[in-house]
Amino acid sequence: MTSDYGAFVESWLRSLRARNLSPATITVYAAAAKQLGDHLGSHGVENVAGVERAHVEGFIEHLLATRSPATASNRFRALQQLFAWLADEEEISTSPMARMKPPIVPEQPVPILDDDALKALLKACDG
Repeated sequence: MTSDYGAFVESWLRSLRARNLSPATITVYAAAAKQLGDHLGSHGVENVAGVERAHVEGFIEHLLATRSPATASNRFRALQQLFAWLADEEEISTSPMARMKPPIVPEQPVPILDDDALKALLKACDG
């Protein structure tokens, strides 16, 4: 039996395809798993048994520093699914994300048009 992270990711993705999840979902999940794999590799972690909460937190911290909070939250939720699957398959005893909280995504209110912009928009719609 292998404990290679990459081999398990491929197996998980096959499982997602077999469940007929949308291609968009699988693409997002695959990207998250690959990015975490790259992060783990740079820290010398190559097998699923070696993944610790600190590794995942470090990855999410890196995403928050380099990407948007929404991207970090998206990756977090995808990785939750990966580690839940690994636990269900009994490849790991518990998910390293078991008690982790997702990153907060601040609200980004849509700017409201001022009166002049609204008038210009309505005039443009008049033809």
